[in-house]
Amino acid sequence: MRKIAATYIFPVTAPPIKYGILYLDDNNRVAGIKDNGGVMIEEAGCEYYSGVLIPGLVNAHTHLELSHLKGIVEKGLGMRVFLEKMMTKPHVDVTEIERFADIFDRFMFEQGIVAAGDISNTPDTAMIKAKSKLKYHTFVELLGLTEVEAIDRLEKGAKIVKHFTAQGLSATLTPHAPYSVSNLLLDEINLLAENDLYSIHLMENSIEEETLTDSPKSFKKLFSEFGITGFSDFKAHPYERMLWALRKKQVLSVHNVFSTKQDWEIALKYRVQNQLSLFAVTCPRSNMYINGRLPQYKEWPSETPICIGTDSLASNDDLSVFNEILFLLEKTEIPFSELLTWATVNGARALRFDNEFGSFDVGKTPGVNLISQFDYKKMKPADGATISRLI
Repeated sequence: MRKIAATYIFPVTAPPIKYGILYLDDNNRVAGIKDNGGVMIEEAGCEYYSGVLIPGLVNAHTHLELSHLKGIVEKGLGMRVFLEKMMTKPHVDVTEIERFADIFDRFMFEQGIVAAGDISNTPDTAMIKAKSKLKYHTFVELLGLTEVEAIDRLEKGAKIVKHFTAQGLSATLTPHAPYSVSNLLLDEINLLAENDLYSIHLMENSIEEETLTDSPKSFKKLFSEFGITGFSDFKAHPYERMLWALRKKQVLSVHNVFSTKQDWEIALKYRVQNQLSLFAVTCPRSNMYINGRLPQYKEWPSETPICIGTDSLASNDDLSVFNEILFLLEKTEIPFSELLTWATVNGARALRFDNEFGSFDVGKTPGVNLISQFDYKKMKPADGATISRLI
């Protein structure tokens, strides 16, 4: 039995406990929390820390296989330039991809992350994930605007999914975004009954960019310049296009930077109508990196749990969820306790890992992190706060 005490324990699913003691069994499973009524009481064999204990964090959206692309795109140039850079990124050997993926997989572990929802277009990170101390769900992302290539893209994606599952990893297919998949490819993905967990880039851009029309802002012209032709215009609202055909699926709607209350009403309509389990994922530093703006969180619906992701190193300085929390504390008025819920139990539920992670509930093995330099009056990390992993 291991006993760990701190100035505060944040169980996440219950209010913070002052001078409590966290009990873990020999498998680091939560056996209970002792509430000493706000009084520090010594107990034999107990470790005492100045700071707050929180469960392991969940990175709900990242792209581990892009870790070698750090700094490839300058900040604040917008999505069109970002897409151009990604479409013309230099080819590198798989050993280089694996080397950087391994470095940042370990970085995430050191930053207190226990699980991640990772976007993959290739099987290149399978071995890294198989030996990782993190638990991953891999979203094998499909793109393809012309219907003639839809079946081929689907079959290749299914092979990549099998590559991950053969390593004992969970994986599902997912469409990339409303502006990057054909109707046929989208239909074929949705027809797979076993494919019930999606992660879709949505409203990362204005509606004119998310839809493919003759609007000057549409990405249609950009794709044509790259020789991608023969695709149909898509005029439906992004949420409608991606959600209307789904039935009883779990969907992570990622980014939502430009979403207004009216946009969310469309998403909620299909959530109810199609019995969807809908989660919203925010990647704040990536959004600022690319578009120079954050989502309007006040307009996000309370019915939709919010999770935190880092996105890739092509649009972020690191893959630390804790740094995303610090950034949001600086840029918004959202309380730390709420952000912690986003970064733990909500992310765990979104990836279906909440039986293990997300809170200090009895029976879970959520990992234990210590936040040092904490402002106990404002109940949030103070300037210079750091996170260190205890388990």
